Amino acid sequence: MFNIKPIVKEFELNGDFNISRYSRSRINVIHIEISKDNITGKGETVPYKYIGEEICDLISQINFNNIDLDFDVIDNLEISQSLKNGFVSAYLDWLAKSQNKNVWDILNIDKPDNILTAYTLSLDSVDNMVKQACKNKDKPLLKLKLGDDNDIQRINAIRQNCTDNRIIVDANEGWNNNNIIKLLDCCDYNNVEMVEQPLPKGKDNILKDINSSICICADESFYDINDIQDLIGKYDAVNIKLDKTGGLINALKAFDIAKQNNLKVVVGCMMGSSLAMAPATLVAQNADWVDLDGSLWVKETSEKLVIKNGSYIQTPESRLWG
Repeated sequence: MFNIKPIVKEFELNGDFNISRYSRSRINVIHIEISKDNITGKGETVPYKYIGEEICDLISQINFNNIDLDFDVIDNLEISQSLKNGFVSAYLDWLAKSQNKNVWDILNIDKPDNILTAYTLSLDSVDNMVKQACKNKDKPLLKLKLGDDNDIQRINAIRQNCTDNRIIVDANEGWNNNNIIKLLDCCDYNNVEMVEQPLPKGKDNILKDINSSICICADESFYDINDIQDLIGKYDAVNIKLDKTGGLINALKAFDIAKQNNLKVVVGCMMGSSLAMAPATLVAQNADWVDLDGSLWVKETSEKLVIKNGSYIQTPESRLWG
């Protein structure tokens, strides 16, 4: 039987993080600790605020303790997908420690190699975003948070100042039917590789009729495996996040199904500590883009992922996770 211990933690961010829908300077996460045979496994989950989840919602769902856990038991728990992610991550960590193995060996997948993550520029005024971009010109892949009337100016100005950087953008549903063609043309002109969730979920059918060379990725429109068929013909890629899919096992399945349907894959994250990022590095190995810089925004005091130059994520150390 496992002893279950949820711990709510609050982290201060390294500055205000802004997207089209909100701004935040602090985040709350739930650390899940499961213990058995004097071995403790840890995982972290973040409420998926897009569907209205809050910390109190998740904590109230953990009304069990001293139960046997395995992947089937966790999958059948009456808890949210985000909370399942925390339990799956903690259980995998416990398995690895109890067997003195790495998670990738237990799952019979390749050892994760170092990967390049995008570095996110928070939505701000044109001038301030140019300053952010220039400060981070050493990062090979920049991700621009967009979503208001000045997006064309932002894209043009950042490209003029960062001629050698790869660029992807995320509108977080901030564009509309009236401006999307003009914005996609601007992205094409500026060699933007990918545009994430330009239109609101449920208002994105127009994407079927848009012929653009830019890869368009579903984030808010993609929650889990069940959504993939509805995305075909509208999107070229999906953003897989462990908090949406219910953890690493389901994320790996989603990756395979996406590729079977000729969709590219972004492996992304919610804002969280290194403990939340570590499991995602296993599914990110063959992704088309990786966006796992959430922990770079968090002022952490615990064990951290090693991210060299703010861009290259190293293989997770077992003392952190797995």
